[in-house]
Amino acid sequence: MTTEMAEDIQRMKQCKGWMQETDNGVAYDWGLAGPGGAWFVLFCESHHTKEDMKQAEHCLKRDRDVVSLEIRKVKLMEGVTSNGSPKDKKNSQEDQA
Repeated sequence: MTTEMAEDIQRMKQCKGWMQETDNGVAYDWGLAGPGGAWFVLFCESHHTKEDMKQAEHCLKRDRDVVSLEIRKVKLMEGVTSNGSPKDKKNSQEDQA
């Protein structure tokens, strides 16, 4: 895993902790880009579909002054949830059955 990927995962976890998520549950980061608005980064996890990302983009553009928008794919390590805690192996195996 590259340093950039690890930083994206850590930032996504922080954003989720701050409840920075769109209506459909896509985590995002943001910052001021100037007097005209803000920049945004949407974190696309493996379970998000193209439709999820389109809806998240629409949500931000509807509710915020978006100057720039970037989508970053975030791939979590096997056996780790998006909040960073280990998956319960017992429940995980039952889900697959």
